[in-house]
Amino acid sequence: MTNFVAMAYTQKQRQDIFTEICESIIQGESLRSAIVKSEINISTFFDWVSKYKDMADHYARAMEIRAEIMFGEIMEISDQNPEYVTLKFGQMVDSGEIQNRRLQVDSRKWALSKMMPKKYGTKADDQDDNHDNEITVKIV
Repeated sequence: MTNFVAMAYTQKQRQDIFTEICESIIQGESLRSAIVKSEINISTFFDWVSKYKDMADHYARAMEIRAEIMFGEIMEISDQNPEYVTLKFGQMVDSGEIQNRRLQVDSRKWALSKMMPKKYGTKADDQDDNHDNEITVKIV
C-alpha cells in the first residue's frame, strides 16, 4: 500500500492533477487507478470534488463521457463479424470468440447500469432490493 504525504497544492497544480485524472477516466481507466497514477490521496481528490463546484462538474462530465464511450464499445463489439474457424452444423463458428464477446458486452452493460442507472438501467435494477416486499393492509 502506497503512503501518500499530505501536501498543499497550488491552484495550477490542483487543476493539472484533476484534469489528468478526469482525462484518464474518459480514456476508460478506473478512478482508483487514475488517482494512484497521479500520486495523490483519494481523500484529497474527493475533498476537491466537494469543495470546488467546477471540479465536481468536471468529474461528473468525465464519468458521463466514459459511459457514452463504453456504450459505443458495446455496439462495436456486437457488430464485429467473428472469425469463423470451427465447423459446426454446416456453419463456421468460433464459440470461444463469441463467448468472449458476450462477456465483454455483458460486463460493459452491467457497469453502465451501475454508473448511470437512469439511462442504462433495466426494469429489474429499478426495484429497490432493500424492501422486504412487505404488504400493508388497512382494516377499516
